[in-house]
Amino acid sequence: MQQTISTVDFAFFAEAAAFLDKNDLMVGGAAYFGLPSTELIDLGLSPFCQDKTEKLSQSTRLRREDCAAKQRGEREKAESEQKRLVAAKEAQATYIDHLTKMTQSRPEVLTLAGEEGEHKLRRVGDSDDAMFAALLQDVEACYARIDDSHRECDMDNMPIGITNSVHRGPNGEVDFFQHVNRFMQPFEFQDMFKSSWKLAGHPHRTQDRQEYQGAAGLDDTIAVKFRLTRTLATGTKVSVLQRLVVRRFIENDRIFHVWKVYSEGEGILRGMHSDETSWCRFRPTPDGFGT
Repeated sequence: MQQTISTVDFAFFAEAAAFLDKNDLMVGGAAYFGLPSTELIDLGLSPFCQDKTEKLSQSTRLRREDCAAKQRGEREKAESEQKRLVAAKEAQATYIDHLTKMTQSRPEVLTLAGEEGEHKLRRVGDSDDAMFAALLQDVEACYARIDDSHRECDMDNMPIGITNSVHRGPNGEVDFFQHVNRFMQPFEFQDMFKSSWKLAGHPHRTQDRQEYQGAAGLDDTIAVKFRLTRTLATGTKVSVLQRLVVRRFIENDRIFHVWKVYSEGEGILRGMHSDETSWCRFRPTPDGFGT
C-alpha cells in the first residue's frame, strides 16, 4: 500500500532531518524512519525540506567558523605569551652571563685613589657603620683634592652648560662617567646655598629612609640610607639600596657640597653596585646679584 505523508508528518520528518544535520548524523537507510526508500528520497527532494536543511547547515557552519576563530585567537595569544617568556628568559640569561664575566674580571673590593695611593673603600655586605665610616672618609679625601679636580675639569674656563664624558682605563673598559654642569642662578649667594643645603639630603627619598646616628654630632653633615623601587617593562619589581653622605665645607668666598652615594642592587639585581662621587661649588657673581 502506498503511504502518503501528511503536512504534520512532513514537518516532523523535516525537524528530524534538521536534528540529524545539527548533530552531524547521517541516515543509513529509510528504515531509520520506518519509511520506504522512495518516500525518503521524495522527502530529500522536497523544496521546503531542502531550503530549511540548507539554512540549518549554514547556521551550523557559521557556529563552527565562530568557534574556530575563537580557538585561533586563543592559540595566537598563547603563542605570543610563549614568545614573550622565551625572550625574557634569553635576556635574563644574557644578563647573568654578563654579570658573571664582570665579577670574574673585577675584584670584590673596590678601591679609590687618594693622596696616599689606593686604599680599601668598602666591601659589599659590610655593616652600616663600616659603610658610612668609609663614605665619610672618602668625602674628606675628595674635599682635600677638590682644587685639583677643578683644574682637571677646567671649570674656570668652562662655558655655561653641561658636559658629559666617558673615561676608559688602559684596557679600554669604562672606568667612570663624568657629568660637569656649570650654571648661574639669579639668587643671592646666602639664599642660594642655604636652600641648596635643605635639598642636599634628598628629602624626597622617603621609602625605608633611615639616618645614620654615627653622624648625628657632626656639623654640616648628612648621612642617610633609603630604598629605590622600580617596575620593569616585564612587570618585575626591582629595588636598590642607597647610602648617601653629604658634607658642606664653608670657606671665605665659596661653599662646597661634597657627597658620596653607594648603591647596592637587591633581589634579581643583587651583586650589582655603583659608586658616585660628586661635588658642588657655590660662588657669588662679581656683581653680587647672583650665584
